[in-house]
Amino acid sequence: MEIKLNGKNLKLLTSQMSITELETLCELAGVGLININVSSGEILLNNALTKLAGYEPGELPHSVNTKMMLTCEEDQPLMETHLQRLITGEADYYHAEYRMIRKDSSLVWISEHMAVAQRDKTGKIVRLIGLSSDMSREKWLEEQNVLLEEDNRKIALNSPHAQLEDQNRMLRAANRSARMIVGGFNQDYEKVLKNALQILGESILADRVQIWRNCVRDDKLFTFHRVEWTRIAPSRFAGTDERIDYADLFPKWTEYRLKPTSEWDVLLENAVSTNYKDETLGSLMILPLFLNGEFWGTIEFDFLNEGRTHTADEREIMSAGALVIASSISRNEAFGKLNADREDALESSKAKGDFLSRMSHEIRTPMNAVIGMTELALRARDEEQRKDHLLKVKDASTQLLQLLNDILDMSKIEADKLELENAPFNFGKMVERIGSIMNVRMGEKVQHYETAMNGLPSRLLIGDELRLSQVIMNLIGNANKFTPDGGTITLQVDNTPVDDNHSCLRVAVIDTGIGVAEDQMDSLFDSFEQADGSISRRFGGSGLGLSICKRLIEMMDGKIWIESTPGEGSSFIFEIPVAWGSPLVDEQEETTKSKDRTYHWQNKLVLIAEDIKINQEIIAHLLAETGASFDVAENGKEALAYIESAKTLPDLVLMDIQMPEMDGLEATTLIRQLPGADKDSLPIVAMTANAFNEDVRRSLVAGMNAHLSKPLEINKFFSTLADYLD
Repeated sequence: MEIKLNGKNLKLLTSQMSITELETLCELAGVGLININVSSGEILLNNALTKLAGYEPGELPHSVNTKMMLTCEEDQPLMETHLQRLITGEADYYHAEYRMIRKDSSLVWISEHMAVAQRDKTGKIVRLIGLSSDMSREKWLEEQNVLLEEDNRKIALNSPHAQLEDQNRMLRAANRSARMIVGGFNQDYEKVLKNALQILGESILADRVQIWRNCVRDDKLFTFHRVEWTRIAPSRFAGTDERIDYADLFPKWTEYRLKPTSEWDVLLENAVSTNYKDETLGSLMILPLFLNGEFWGTIEFDFLNEGRTHTADEREIMSAGALVIASSISRNEAFGKLNADREDALESSKAKGDFLSRMSHEIRTPMNAVIGMTELALRARDEEQRKDHLLKVKDASTQLLQLLNDILDMSKIEADKLELENAPFNFGKMVERIGSIMNVRMGEKVQHYETAMNGLPSRLLIGDELRLSQVIMNLIGNANKFTPDGGTITLQVDNTPVDDNHSCLRVAVIDTGIGVAEDQMDSLFDSFEQADGSISRRFGGSGLGLSICKRLIEMMDGKIWIESTPGEGSSFIFEIPVAWGSPLVDEQEETTKSKDRTYHWQNKLVLIAEDIKINQEIIAHLLAETGASFDVAENGKEALAYIESAKTLPDLVLMDIQMPEMDGLEATTLIRQLPGADKDSLPIVAMTANAFNEDVRRSLVAGMNAHLSKPLEINKFFSTLADYLD
């Protein structure tokens, strides 16, 4: 959107639109807006102008001095005069061009239109409204044109009379080419470039003109074809982005680059490798182009006729015209990159904004169930009804925990802090446990769940059981969500041996659900994304699950993809390389590990080092079930003092990590340093919300024996304590 202004239509805008409407229009158009309250001295800059000045919204003061602070010192008298004429009523509008000082001290040219927007009943001016836009590019192009004209005048003055007519023709062409670039930046840029090259080429009777752009890779200089105009057949490089090593293009480049740059043009024209020479040409002229002291690229003039020679003045005129084109290309590249970065940032911001919106919904839904069902449980008089409410509270809490785990997993993956374990486990048993868990969810939708496993050896698989089961459960959970009642979900596993100990494991989760359109498949595994916005509204979900699956599979050196037909179903498939360990043995379920086991620790004493009251209460109730006695320390300092003064040490310490005065890590380190062998052997178990792998390592390095993450998994809590209290 572009806003073109003069005094009349600016006053029309301010008279017919509210400030809010004008602010909205300016934000959409990317135009800066200045709102000056004359009576209070307050000045407000919209986001577009604030960011143009290099500041974040809200960072600039609202003082009237802000305007002068952002104005270049040499331009301040001019701007003060313009403002004073408005305030005193000498004028009701002005247009000025001035230089703004950005936060990083760089200067940017601003075109500003300011008008009286509001008066009180007495006619006294109350408010001024100004619109500002960046005109740096126009200023820069004007300067380039002036410099070019000056160079051309110098060349014309020094030329012999006999050559003046030809040179004037080329000078006029160079000027026309420059004006084409200067005046055409709002048009089709590639078309403008070709038109500018055509003007230069025709002035020197060339049959083709090419611009070559340099780039550096691995400390080597390359060039690529950027644009061309031709009246003959296109060059072999037209429309390609092939990068050519200068050493390949000019076999003697290493030698030539050491010579004065003023000699490069003649040297390069006669040194093109036969691999790249166009045999249809009779002659050519190659001119090196330097911008800001750097070798930017070359312009090549191709001629069908043989024996064309070019004077130094012709070369200089064509170089001057080409430099304006090269400068314009560089500026366009910079603007293009800024716009691309801006679009990427906006897209990323939008995706994350949508994600946060979904997160709000996904978090509030189970929280609503927790709060609502808790309230109903408190009011319930029937014991069975109360139990039903509490079971629903537990389900909602588990759902909320899974969501938080997904967010934490993605955070760890993004920060490269997630590590995979490499341990032997029974893959078949893992699949059975997944089936037991998922069958409950599928029963709610009367879905059919099937498992097919082919070619699995009777050996332990070596890998990360937790993360592999997480991926499979995520994919099955996804299928469960998008498959209608009565549908079928199949987990199919195929193992293809590579050698005696290694194979390729292929896992497919196949459903008869709604399917995915082909144009939505590419973004399906992106963070914060779902197939389309309606998915989260219809089915819920954070948009993180499949992204986490993809990252985990890639960490396992595998790949994951989807095959789908809308309306018929989808297959989510992944393949990973796996290693196989020792043979399987008959496994007997250990009753000591079952959830039905009861613990008898009547003669045991546990020290609870925990500063949160509700956590103290939960642990106290769990320990009370076992008959164990306990004492409480509110922080690490109290825990240390307790151990130092105890005549009889506790049998175990449950140590929180983050506590006031002294944290659990420091307290554990100091306990291990206390005299006496019993302090070294005292079991200390970390019990904390810090769940990252480095948190576990930090706990063990401090001297703790084990690590429990909050929220507590009750079975794991008891089994961990049993390792030290039984």
